[in-house]
Amino acid sequence: MDFSGFNFGEVFVAALAAVLLETIWYSKTAFGQIWSVETGLPSQALKERIIRPGLGLSLFLYLIIATILSIFVEIFMMIGSNALMGGLFAAFLALVFVATSLGINALSVKRSRKLYFIDAGFMVVAFFIMGTIIGAWY
Repeated sequence: MDFSGFNFGEVFVAALAAVLLETIWYSKTAFGQIWSVETGLPSQALKERIIRPGLGLSLFLYLIIATILSIFVEIFMMIGSNALMGGLFAAFLALVFVATSLGINALSVKRSRKLYFIDAGFMVVAFFIMGTIIGAWY
């Protein structure tokens, strides 16, 4: 398999988009208030989640996800697809691997369904956006 066409630009933009989505997703105007109530953490924790010193580490972790996702999406794109299908394929991967893993964890620690759907929903949407960006760049 030839990865000479690997594009660091698409990976960086996809990871940056995930960080931006996380900032919006967990804001008070979106799901942040519910997330705060469901986790039992004060609203200060919400501010720390959105604007936190670990933002660089978060970007680094999204870079890892986007790199591996890029490989999978680009293999999928080789069969002749478009950016939307790349995004849907990535969302499917998130449903199969991430959402189920989060579900197992939520059951183990007895987290609420609302919290599960906020966190799993974020990951599915983030993967969709990253997959669409990667697919469009292909």
